[in-house]
Amino acid sequence: MDYEVWKNNIDDLKCIWFSANYAGEKLCNQNFDCDNCSFDKEMKNRRTNQETREIFQNPEQNLLEEVIYKLNALKHIEYPSHYSFNNCFVLKKFIGDTYFLGFNPVVNVLLDNITLTGINVNKQTYHKGENVFNLEGDWGNVNITAPFDFSFESEILPISVKPENCKWIGFIKSSYENIKSVSINRDEYIKSIDSICGSLKKFIKKHITVGVTMYDGGERLKYIYQVIGKENYIKILLQILS
Repeated sequence: MDYEVWKNNIDDLKCIWFSANYAGEKLCNQNFDCDNCSFDKEMKNRRTNQETREIFQNPEQNLLEEVIYKLNALKHIEYPSHYSFNNCFVLKKFIGDTYFLGFNPVVNVLLDNITLTGINVNKQTYHKGENVFNLEGDWGNVNITAPFDFSFESEILPISVKPENCKWIGFIKSSYENIKSVSINRDEYIKSIDSICGSLKKFIKKHITVGVTMYDGGERLKYIYQVIGKENYIKILLQILS
């Protein structure tokens, strides 16, 4: 299928749980056939009718618990064999040595309030270890380096201020051997999710809160770093990005 046709069509479609900002990143492998989607059934089975309605009505929930729920929901998504994962990215094989490149869904759930993404637009080829993205926000900044050698075969698509709204960053070329050398299997993927959830749960138990919360008469906190602090937030990001 022509890349531009694919991109234009896919951008017009969204998983209902993704649109509700409750499931985090959802790279649909069901052609948006919700009636026959195991992920949709799993989400509905976990919620009563009233709770499901509340998801779409701006629910007031503990932010960290909501993030943990989104992360755990990712464990129930089954991806086809032509998807590859590493700590930073997810790749979908296209033809030959070409792939669609996106952020690992775990990264998408965790990224908060991005205000700037530094990209070297004049550079197309990256070697392992070279800086590809510099993500900045009110919380600080982190660098994302190339986990393997690759080249961009298309323009880099704009990275949203809310990265969970992004599907694919661009179209790249790399060898199967390069990608395979840093790929993680499903068990490792789930283990990484459990590790992040464990770190977030510690903050719930400690009742660490930074800034004014809705309980103090302020607005509901929107971002993870507002709850656990900027330094702790960056540590958790590096836990998955490193």
